[in-house]
Amino acid sequence: MKKHVCIVIPTFRRPRLLGKCLNSVAFLHITQHTAASCIVVDNNPDKSAKSVVDAIGGFPMPLHYEFQPAPGVSAARNLGIEKALQLEADAVLFIDDDMYVPPDYLCILLDEMQKLSAGMVRGQARIIEEGGVKVHVNPRVFGRPKNIRMPSNGLLVSAKIFKDWNLRFDTMFLRHEDYDFTYRAYLRGARLFTIRHAFFNEFHPPERFSKLSFKEKINSRMRVSQMNTASLKYRGGTARAFLYVCRKVFGGMARILIKLFLFPFSPYKNARKIRGIFFGLIGTCLGLRRPPYKYKDFFTDEKRK
Repeated sequence: MKKHVCIVIPTFRRPRLLGKCLNSVAFLHITQHTAASCIVVDNNPDKSAKSVVDAIGGFPMPLHYEFQPAPGVSAARNLGIEKALQLEADAVLFIDDDMYVPPDYLCILLDEMQKLSAGMVRGQARIIEEGGVKVHVNPRVFGRPKNIRMPSNGLLVSAKIFKDWNLRFDTMFLRHEDYDFTYRAYLRGARLFTIRHAFFNEFHPPERFSKLSFKEKINSRMRVSQMNTASLKYRGGTARAFLYVCRKVFGGMARILIKLFLFPFSPYKNARKIRGIFFGLIGTCLGLRRPPYKYKDFFTDEKRK
């Protein structure tokens, strides 16, 4: 019986990059034991991705277009998950619209997922910028399940995680929603691996970046701090979590003073970013914004070794 893999591509106002991404997906090696389909989830109210999908002819796998009116990449990925489950997918490969995957990427991930009995596997990113190529190398040893969270770009996830545990991306996160999702899967018992010999390219052109408001940055930082604090409390106890918060708060204060002193005329690049981190951590300590779920609901009595 063939294993069905759904490739989910959320996109937002990047038609040029989406065309390059789909071109790389079209050249993926699909073995005789694998069936693949591609789902493009458009998060742009103007539906800019529809013209790109309609213009593609002779795509080597079924190509589906979905529109998600709710803003946010989490909502777009969740719609792609629901569509993949409707297509009875056995695994879901998440690809961002600014990625270019080599032909053997999917085959490598599928082989390693089966060998390692993993719930999630991911390759490594080659970040391509205007000034050259920068490679992000994961220092973890291949073959050891030491990952507790990882990014979602280039991530292959077993469909059992969506079916059995009903896990989805949290739409309350503006950023780092992938770390939150994979961490909750880890707490449920999923094994996460980084495959060091699988690579994909990620483009960073100027139109890739979107600016968040000051309030959005604070809220996002607060939720990430809550996630990190809960992680440390689970693995190292309350004392370790308290030390983490103190280090971040006082370290944030020191960075604010240093940045404002060294770069007084660059408020957006330096001071505003640091202020967002600092006030986000302060808000976390005061409990101004709580997540819709509690991580202790996913904890087990026996801590992981």
